Amino acid sequence: MKNISTLLFVLLFALIGVLFYFQFSEKKADVQNNLVKSDSVKSSLNVAYVDIDSLETNYEYYKQVQTNFEKKRDSIDKVLNSDFNAIENERLQFIQKGNAITEIEAENFKAAYQQKMQNLENKKQQLSKDLGDKQTLMMDDVLRKIETYLDEYNKQNNYTFIFGTAKGNMMFLHKDTAYNITRQVLSGLNQEYRKTVKK
Repeated sequence: MKNISTLLFVLLFALIGVLFYFQFSEKKADVQNNLVKSDSVKSSLNVAYVDIDSLETNYEYYKQVQTNFEKKRDSIDKVLNSDFNAIENERLQFIQKGNAITEIEAENFKAAYQQKMQNLENKKQQLSKDLGDKQTLMMDDVLRKIETYLDEYNKQNNYTFIFGTAKGNMMFLHKDTAYNITRQVLSGLNQEYRKTVKK
């Protein structure tokens, strides 16, 4: 899923918005002072990035979450298919009566059939909503674990910013792989996840 990418990009855009706000909301009288501050900030700026596509592919906890989600989705699909097949079998059995069906029976069956199909559609929508809500919670949990790990990771590395990049991300038109910390982050995240699995 690309939800983790979306969440990280929203966070990235919020950070950029804050930077723009602070950069352009200063009074004009302080412009000279800001230029001096800006030069000192540039010399202490320490930036790295994490490849989100690699996280999604290699972060063991994320893969487990995805597997659990897919099992839940498959389970819901089976329930809905089973319900549909039961309704469809009733319809086929009714049709097999052929000419013995009266007009009143046909109208009653049609109304009941339409109601069952509507109920099935309502059930499908509710289950889809519940599944979407569950997916959001699961992705929030994954993101929270990544953020918590990066907070700890950053205590030793002192990055000013750690950005997330992904294929098709137009935010970074160029990135120097020397600042790619994905391997270290993945290693640490997977070690943290393994500690919780062993418990």
